[in-house]
Amino acid sequence: MLYKMRIDGARSFGTQTRTYTVDTEEGTEEREVPVTVTSNDLREVMNDMIVVPMWHVEYKVKDRTYLREFFATDGFAMRDDMALCIVCGDKTIAVCTRCGSTICSSHTVGCRTCGDLFCNSDSVRCVKCESSYCRTHAVGSQCVTCGSFMDSPCVLHCVTCNAAVCPDHAVTCARCGKVVCPSHIVKARYMLVKKQFCGDSCHEAYDTEYRQKGVLGKIGRAIKN
Repeated sequence: MLYKMRIDGARSFGTQTRTYTVDTEEGTEEREVPVTVTSNDLREVMNDMIVVPMWHVEYKVKDRTYLREFFATDGFAMRDDMALCIVCGDKTIAVCTRCGSTICSSHTVGCRTCGDLFCNSDSVRCVKCESSYCRTHAVGSQCVTCGSFMDSPCVLHCVTCNAAVCPDHAVTCARCGKVVCPSHIVKARYMLVKKQFCGDSCHEAYDTEYRQKGVLGKIGRAIKN
């Protein structure tokens, strides 16, 4: 049925007329002139079948090949491999610069550095500032605990081992305030309050200061830090 509708549309296209204003000896008059369609563009066979031109176009993007088939008369697409997002099936708005995948608005990531568009697989997002980068311009480090990416301005380093650590796994020392990774935390409890330190030296110094205080001082110390 759909194909018949396209054929009927093509037939009507081939029988259209246009109105022109023509200068004559008596003045000007309007004349209807049939639209000229060559045999290479459109032809009718035995008044029952009509042949219309179609374009078969292959697009090679990186390692992928997409096919588009559409009528040359009005651009109606019979097949379009690039129309839908390869991830979710929504309408395509871009093609990944790195792998050539078709991507929709929800799965398109713009690199902060170069401005090109990429799919989720070929881009990374900083877990702290949420800036996005392509693989080429992703300059930063991965969290030693979870592997999350952080760009250079957002990287946190453990004061003990210098390993990169993300905000979710970075622990602040209760005494000096420096960052430590989960592998080097020293834990202790003061009045049922859990404290975490960057090493034994900070723990021992905190413990000494805590024991020198009176009851109210100890309560204040435990609650404050």
